[in-house]
Parts: sequence; C-alpha cells; structure tokens
Amino acid sequence: MRFRAFGIALVAAIVAVAVHAQAPAPAPLRVIAFDGGWNLPLWAAQRQGFFETNGVSVQLTYTPTSAFLVTSLLDGKFDIALATIDNLIAYQEGQGEAKIADNPDLFAFMGGDGGFLSIVARPGIKDVAGLKGGTLSVDAMTTGFAFVLRELVVRGGLAETDVTFVRAGGTANRYRELIAGKHDATLLRTPFELLARDRGFVVLASAESLGPYQGTAGFARRSWARDHEAALVGFLRAYKAATDWLYDRKNRDVA
Repeated sequence: MRFRAFGIALVAAIVAVAVHAQAPAPAPLRVIAFDGGWNLPLWAAQRQGFFETNGVSVQLTYTPTSAFLVTSLLDGKFDIALATIDNLIAYQEGQGEAKIADNPDLFAFMGGDGGFLSIVARPGIKDVAGLKGGTLSVDAMTTGFAFVLRELVVRGGLAETDVTFVRAGGTANRYRELIAGKHDATLLRTPFELLARDRGFVVLASAESLGPYQGTAGFARRSWARDHEAALVGFLRAYKAATDWLYDRKNRDVA
C-alpha cells in the first residue's frame, strides 16, 4: 500500500508539473494612462489577479500629457491607452496638437467613467464669474477635458475671451501648479479636487451639470487589435471583472 500511495503521489506531481509547464505565459500588455484614482479598476485587476486569470499581464505607465500618450501609442511604444475619448476624436479628425501621420488607425473599444470632473479655483474665488480675467489651465487646447472647462465657463456666465487658457499637462501636473499658485483655476478629476479642497481651494462647478459625458475610454491601434484579439479580449474581461469587484459592497474594506 505504501508503494501504491507513493506511486499515485508521484504521478500526480508529474502531471501537475506538466500542466504548469504547458500553461501559456500571460500575454504582456503595455498600457499608458494618466495618473489618478480613476485607475482603480486597473489596480484592482492587478492586485486581485484578474489580468492573470484572463491570460494577460499589464505593465502600466503614466503619461505627462495627452500628446505624449497619443504619439507613443501610434509609435507602437504602448498597446493600449486609457484617456478621455476627446483625445481619440481630436487626433482622428486632425485636430490634435501633436504632429502625427494622416488617418491614424485608432479606435475606442470600451468606456470607463464619466470623467469625475470639477472646476477648482484658488482661495478667494467664490464662483465661475469670479474667474474673469484669470488664468485657467488645461492639458491641451484642442483635446482632453478642455472642451468641458470651456463649456462650464460659458454656462457660468463668462465668455471664453474673459479668461486665458494655458497648457499645463495632465491632472496631476495641473493640480501641482494650481497649488503652487501658477494658475487661478483648473479642471481636476477625483480625487484631486478633494485634495485641493482640503488645502482651502474652492470647487466651483461639477461637469455632472452638463449631463451624460464619456470620460475615460480605452483605445488602441486597429492594426494591433487585429493581431492581438485574444489579449484585448482578456484585458476587457479583466477590467470588467475588476469594476464589478469594486462595486461589490463586500469588497469595500479591501478596496
């Protein structure tokens, strides 16, 4: 019986090693995104193993600007980008700030959130009208959330010409420059508006007042997607699984 038990255990061990050896390695995905709390589904998918379960591994890089994100994606330095849908539309229509080849083959394959956007101003400014004559920072003039900021300014009773828009890069950069006193106001995404408010800065308006808005989207090159369909599907399934996990109240303490 001892030899029989030993033989069974040995066979089981050999089978386990063979199965492990035959298991394909997760497909590596190079993902670029802006730094911030809106990456929570990505972080959850990494920490909870959803990417590995769906056959992919993610290397996440944070971008300083939308121009860097789009040009790096088109140059093949990254496989997937997570950013506002405005960037994709602007560059597809030839309205992006960075110089790229005509007819880029970018497409959006998923939506993520509504943006979590708020205008935040320096202490002492009480409403949007108080921004008249001030300097407002955006990522880029023709992409990203610049359109949202312009619309909120107009709905607040000002003309676009009443303020000066300046480039300051992604949300994290704009937050730092606002805190440093370089600008009078900017558009921030959660949780940066909360951090600014804790420092005495003023939240003037929320983009929720504009109605439904597509914020973060996932996009990639069509040529890459055609050649990596399984990896793209694995990424989508993992991202959805992570989002569902985050919305499950049972996971609140862990999240």
